[in-house]
Amino acid sequence: MTLLDREEISRGLAERLEFKQIAARVGRDPSVISREVARHGGRAGYRAAAADEQAAATRTRPKRLAVERSPRLRTIVSHLLRQGWSPASIAGRLPIDYPDDQACRVSHEGIYQWIYAQPVATLARELIRLRTGRTARRGGRRPDPAPRIKDPVYLDDRPVEAAGRVVPGHWEGDCATRKSHVRSGDTDWRLIDEGVTRSSVEWIVPALACVMGDRGVRSPGKKPKGSRSIRGLRARGRPDG
Repeated sequence: MTLLDREEISRGLAERLEFKQIAARVGRDPSVISREVARHGGRAGYRAAAADEQAAATRTRPKRLAVERSPRLRTIVSHLLRQGWSPASIAGRLPIDYPDDQACRVSHEGIYQWIYAQPVATLARELIRLRTGRTARRGGRRPDPAPRIKDPVYLDDRPVEAAGRVVPGHWEGDCATRKSHVRSGDTDWRLIDEGVTRSSVEWIVPALACVMGDRGVRSPGKKPKGSRSIRGLRARGRPDG
């Protein structure tokens, strides 16, 4: 957008025209006019020359880092980092402590970029460090997530005779995860029933995944001696640690 376009926008605002009417004058979309006015002071504070200078400064490359744009902001961020604050906490605290100073606004990503752009010697001299101790981003491709269950046995693979509950020896299992007051962490409480006689066996084991997906997966473990199969029911569980 040129300076002439901005002067035309300023005249249209002085005449109290709608954005659609101003857009028709300068040959732009109304949304472009709306963003331009909102970005540079609104209807009451829009000035063509100031808006053009600000736009030219925004286009300059390379851009300064967000923390470096305000000396006051840099001082505040550096002070809080020395006190052990995280970038996310700093970004969330600035609008609370400085509600009237729009220059004291920066995202947590902007703080991270500023830290990683500084030489290690500069960070050490100014006693600036992240709580994690990192001075650079960790590159490389992330590893693929580990499978939740090794060699899963799906419910669709159970024998057909197990569904009818006619032939003894097929067991139905269920699982529930709960907090353990004896062991550290969660535990799984298992209960299996024999399909015909309805005999029950229950035991407690470390938390394992009992179901994966809509089809269901039998959780790994030993089944009773002499059993033909274990039919897993829908249950909630946790993956192996």
